[in-house]
Parts: sequence; structure tokens; C-alpha cells
Amino acid sequence: GQPRVVSGAHDGGIKLWSFATGQCLKRFSSPADYPNGAEVTGLAPLELKGSHHLLSVGWSRALSVWTDAAASGAAGVAVQPGVGAPSVERSRALEEHSSDALCLAENGAGLLASGDCDGVVVVWDIDMTCHDPALVANSIAPRRRLRLPATPSSADPPTPA
Repeated sequence: GQPRVVSGAHDGGIKLWSFATGQCLKRFSSPADYPNGAEVTGLAPLELKGSHHLLSVGWSRALSVWTDAAASGAAGVAVQPGVGAPSVERSRALEEHSSDALCLAENGAGLLASGDCDGVVVVWDIDMTCHDPALVANSIAPRRRLRLPATPSSADPPTPA
């Protein structure tokens, strides 16, 4: 396939772009989905048994799972040049963070980690044996919550001794 780029925006919009042409291929969300604002701060692709998914975190405080049925070979909307980009519906939102989620990482072996501005890291399990693209969103579950110790910032004034 062609090289693609995914972007997340301040207004909660997520789009998939053709790297070669700059054409927007798909919309994974829209600002209307997040009326109170939900800046996207982390994105990770997930390909599992031939199904394609996009994971996102941000100010919504949730790990969102987007299943791209068309790319997974299921019934979906094909991209046609000159036609508006098709929209991909969110499959599931997992709310484990109590503050804005800032980052997301996936290790390719069934683990995800998302971190928030309160220093909480949620480690997620992905059932890598799931064969049904429609069920992948339900195969992700929180495994453990870790709170990282606060560290002083170099911008913080020194504490008197």
C-alpha cells in the first residue's frame, strides 16, 4: 500500500492522510464528537490478525479504539478520489484515567501503556488471539495502574533548606 500518515488535532479530530498526495483518506473523529474539547495527544496503530485499528488518547481521558472495517476487509466505505473522506466510527472508549491522557505506546506483543498528567500510567492487555475485527475493541482491558513519583521540575524554585 501507499505510505500513510495519521494526525490528531487540538479539536479532537483524527485523520488518515496519503503521504504521497496529501489527500485526506479517512476521518476517525470530528470536533462534534467532543463538545468540551478533547485534544488528541497520543496515537498508535494496531494491526491484529489482518484487522486494522487506531488507538487514541487525549483530553477525553479515555483510550479510544477505532476499527477500520474497510481496511480490515469487512464491509465498509471505499475511498474514492474527489469524494469526501469516509468517517470511521469509534468502537469503544475505555475510561481509566482521571486526568488528561498525554501519551500512548504499544509494544507489538499485546501490551499498551497510556500516561496522564497526574503521573498515572495504565498498562493495558490486548488479546492477541482475537480473530474477529469486530471484537478487538472488547479484547483490550486494563491490567495495572501505576503512579509515578513526582519529580521536581528544573523550572520549580528551589525549596529553602
